[in-house]
This record gives sequence, structure tokens and C-alpha cells, in this order.
Amino acid sequence: IALIGSAVALFAAARSREPLRWRPAVTFVGALWIGFGAVFLAVDLGFGGPSMLLKLPQWALLLPVGVLAWLGAGPAKDA
Repeated sequence: IALIGSAVALFAAARSREPLRWRPAVTFVGALWIGFGAVFLAVDLGFGGPSMLLKLPQWALLLPVGVLAWLGAGPAKDA
């Protein structure tokens, strides 16, 4: 559900003529994916140590999407 909802929100924000309207949704998606990535990092480091970071690399897929969504939803710069 989170994957489909995230895809819909990010696609709608990218295609919208009013991107500021979608800023809260994109910020939420970014925070959600950063949270998912943080859980995988905590489990990897907490239960298996640093060697688990390469055995369970889901964090490497989740964190970049979350960070890019978070940065993309940042404050608009005046042109």
C-alpha cells in the first residue's frame, strides 16, 4: 500500500501544474521512505553488525528515494 500510494503521490506531484499543492504529500512520502530505510539500518546494525549492511541492502534503495523526495519538496526558491 505504501509503495503504490507513494508512486501515485510522486507521479501526481510531478505532473501537476500546481506543484506547491502537492508539497505536503511529497514531504510525507520522503519522511516515510527515510523512516523505512532507518528501520533497516537499525536492524542491520543492531542484530548483525556492519557486515549485515551488504547482506540486507534494502536501506540503500529506500534512503535515496526518501532523501530526494524530501529535498524535492523543499521550499521553492524565488526566481
